[in-house]
Amino acid sequence: MSDQSAARAHRHEVRAWSIMTTQIQFRPYAREHAPILASYALDEVYCAHEGWTYPSDPARMLAWAEHLADSPSDDLVRLMAFVDDEPVGYVDFQGNEATERELGYAIAPSSLWGQGLGTAAARAALDYGFACLRLDRIWAEAVQANAASVRVLEKSGMTFLRRGDDARFLDAPSHYRQYEITRDEWLAQQGPPETLGA
Repeated sequence: MSDQSAARAHRHEVRAWSIMTTQIQFRPYAREHAPILASYALDEVYCAHEGWTYPSDPARMLAWAEHLADSPSDDLVRLMAFVDDEPVGYVDFQGNEATERELGYAIAPSSLWGQGLGTAAARAALDYGFACLRLDRIWAEAVQANAASVRVLEKSGMTFLRRGDDARFLDAPSHYRQYEITRDEWLAQQGPPETLGA
């Protein structure tokens, strides 16, 4: 099988896969989700935290979101996150390495913040990355000044790796904090397998 054929087969596998946790259900990003993604541009608080322009032209944002679905990139796996069929954001795996990817996540709209959904989404994303994408290492970064985002990575079981590049957050100077977790560390956090009849 050629590398190109293998990549197509892998994309099919990813698109067909779904994961359910106590709170979060993931669905591969598709055109039907474009209006959801575009609607985040109407949330002023979300835009400020993500560095998006506000206000944005709704038609332009919808066209952008549809393009993401119609022309998926080989180096980006995006999963929409739902709770009881209500959209609550998304998670990303970015990169073109076979064994490691960068995790990104967003909970939206901002009215959902502070309910533990970020940590639930990040933990479920790690399960997906190691169990389905078969990664050996997942890394992520958060801006130091965004304390809530830093807490999500720490509570999800990731370990601080190093100081990253300088950044700005809500117009204030800051820098990125980089985190990582390996497959072995993730497996250790799962605990011993349950014994039949226990």
